[in-house]
Amino acid sequence: MAFLTRIVLASALVWQLPLISVVLTSLGLVSARGMAAYRRWVLLGIVAGSALLTPPDPVSQLMVAGPAVVLYEISVQLARLVERTAGRRAGAGSP
Repeated sequence: MAFLTRIVLASALVWQLPLISVVLTSLGLVSARGMAAYRRWVLLGIVAGSALLTPPDPVSQLMVAGPAVVLYEISVQLARLVERTAGRRAGAGSP
Protein backbone atom coordinates (compact mmCIF):
# COMPACT_ATOMS: atom_id res chain seq x y z
CA MET A 1 0.00 0.00 0.00
CA ALA A 2 2.79 2.44 0.76
CA PHE A 3 4.34 1.82 -2.66
CA LEU A 4 1.08 2.53 -4.46
CA THR A 5 0.48 5.66 -2.40
CA ARG A 6 3.96 7.00 -3.20
CA ILE A 7 3.54 6.36 -6.92
CA VAL A 8 0.11 8.00 -7.06
CA LEU A 9 1.22 11.07 -5.12
CA ALA A 10 4.40 11.46 -7.19
CA SER A 11 2.44 11.11 -10.42
CA ALA A 12 -0.12 13.65 -9.30
CA LEU A 13 2.63 16.10 -8.43
CA VAL A 14 4.44 15.59 -11.73
CA TRP A 15 1.27 16.13 -13.75
CA GLN A 16 0.91 19.55 -12.10
CA LEU A 17 4.37 20.64 -13.30
CA PRO A 18 3.20 22.52 -16.43
CA LEU A 19 0.60 24.44 -14.44
CA ILE A 20 3.11 25.29 -11.73
CA SER A 21 5.66 26.50 -14.28
CA VAL A 22 3.08 28.71 -16.01
CA VAL A 23 2.08 30.32 -12.72
CA LEU A 24 5.69 30.84 -11.58
CA THR A 25 6.68 32.25 -14.98
CA SER A 26 3.78 34.68 -15.07
CA LEU A 27 4.72 35.83 -11.56
CA GLY A 28 8.30 36.35 -12.75
CA LEU A 29 9.82 33.85 -10.33
CA VAL A 30 11.25 31.53 -13.00
CA SER A 31 12.16 31.95 -16.65
CA ALA A 32 12.25 29.58 -19.57
CA ARG A 33 15.95 30.32 -20.00
CA GLY A 34 16.60 29.41 -16.36
CA MET A 35 14.59 26.22 -16.66
CA ALA A 36 16.53 25.26 -19.79
CA ALA A 37 19.85 26.08 -18.12
CA TYR A 38 19.12 23.71 -15.22
CA ARG A 39 17.74 20.97 -17.49
CA ARG A 40 20.61 18.54 -16.75
CA TRP A 41 20.17 18.85 -12.99
CA VAL A 42 16.42 18.48 -13.26
CA LEU A 43 16.82 15.34 -15.37
CA LEU A 44 19.24 13.95 -12.81
CA GLY A 45 16.72 14.71 -10.05
CA ILE A 46 13.91 13.05 -12.01
CA VAL A 47 15.94 9.90 -12.56
CA ALA A 48 17.08 9.83 -8.91
CA GLY A 49 13.53 10.42 -7.70
CA SER A 50 12.15 7.67 -9.89
CA ALA A 51 14.84 5.32 -8.59
CA LEU A 52 13.78 6.08 -5.01
CA LEU A 53 10.05 5.79 -5.68
CA THR A 54 10.05 2.57 -7.64
CA PRO A 55 11.35 -0.92 -6.93
CA PRO A 56 14.82 -1.69 -8.33
CA ASP A 57 13.43 -2.41 -11.76
CA PRO A 58 14.56 -0.40 -14.82
CA VAL A 59 11.20 -0.70 -16.55
CA SER A 60 9.23 0.81 -13.68
CA GLN A 61 11.86 3.53 -13.25
CA LEU A 62 11.48 4.46 -16.93
CA MET A 63 7.71 4.38 -16.60
CA VAL A 64 7.95 7.02 -13.87
CA ALA A 65 10.85 9.07 -15.28
CA GLY A 66 9.67 9.13 -18.91
CA PRO A 67 6.45 11.11 -18.42
CA ALA A 68 8.18 13.39 -15.91
CA VAL A 69 10.85 14.33 -18.46
CA VAL A 70 8.23 14.95 -21.15
CA LEU A 71 6.17 17.09 -18.79
CA TYR A 72 9.26 19.09 -17.82
CA GLU A 73 9.98 19.81 -21.48
CA ILE A 74 6.35 20.86 -21.98
CA SER A 75 6.77 23.15 -18.96
CA VAL A 76 9.80 24.82 -20.51
CA GLN A 77 7.90 25.43 -23.77
CA LEU A 78 4.89 26.79 -21.90
CA ALA A 79 7.17 29.12 -19.95
CA ARG A 80 8.55 30.42 -23.27
CA LEU A 81 5.02 30.97 -24.52
CA VAL A 82 4.06 32.86 -21.35
CA GLU A 83 7.15 35.08 -21.63
CA ARG A 84 6.45 35.78 -25.30
CA THR A 85 2.82 36.64 -24.56
CA ALA A 86 3.83 38.91 -21.68
CA GLY A 87 6.36 40.63 -23.95
CA ARG A 88 3.70 41.29 -26.59
CA ARG A 89 1.32 42.71 -24.02
CA ALA A 90 4.02 45.01 -22.67
CA GLY A 91 4.95 46.11 -26.19
CA ALA A 92 1.33 46.76 -27.17
CA GLY A 93 0.78 49.04 -24.20
CA SER A 94 3.60 51.45 -25.11
CA PRO A 95 3.07 54.08 -27.85
